[in-house]
Amino acid sequence: ATSYRASDLWLPPYLKDDTYEWSDMTNVVKVTKDDIALPDKNWIWVDDWWEIEVNADLGTNDVDGWEYATDFDTFSLPPRSYQRGDLCRRRRWTKTRMTKHLQK
Repeated sequence: ATSYRASDLWLPPYLKDDTYEWSDMTNVVKVTKDDIALPDKNWIWVDDWWEIEVNADLGTNDVDGWEYATDFDTFSLPPRSYQRGDLCRRRRWTKTRMTKHLQK
């Protein structure tokens, strides 16, 4: 038997009023991962790569890091994994930084 995850079946077309593909946490400002800058010159990136935040064991997203909602306005509610009828999904990308004085 073939098994599918909800994220395997998520196909376009998307909703006409979708938020930007990449945005800040407010979903209002269009940005990409490359646009993210450190707060000031006292910080450095620990690594060069970004990671998808996965909390599937907590039920806040699935094994691929997707969080689901019925629409974009309900993402402010507690995060959760897929439920029947969900029309929107997003995932959080993280990158580790530290202050320069902590650098080895």
